[in-house]
This record gives sequence, C-alpha cells and structure tokens, in this order.
Amino acid sequence: MRTAARTATLLKRHGIDIDGPQQTKTCAALEFFAATVPRPRKDTDSAAPGPADGRRQAADRKESG
Repeated sequence: MRTAARTATLLKRHGIDIDGPQQTKTCAALEFFAATVPRPRKDTDSAAPGPADGRRQAADRKESG
C-alpha cells in the first residue's frame, strides 16, 4: 500500500489524473504523441532527399564527370 500511495503522489505531481475515466492505452498514447510531434514544414527545399533524389543526383554526377 505504501508503494501505491507513493506512486499516486508522484503521478499527481506530474499532472497525471489517476481518478479520471479509464481509456484505451494505445489510443491515449497515440493522441499524446501525435500532439507532441512537430508537423512537417510546407517548404520542400529543406526536406532530405529521398531514394529517387539520391539516384538522380548520382546519375547527374556520372554524366558530368
């Protein structure tokens, strides 16, 4: 019982409501992490090249070299 009480205190201190309604852990986790992941930027100039871009760049280097 002592451990449960200490755990409850710790969770409350971190803002976790332990008395709230139960919900599916997977759904709650997905919603939580979806809200914390930064959305991709709209500009494509800063995007890392994909596999097709890498092949195209390699072909360009062969033609020019």
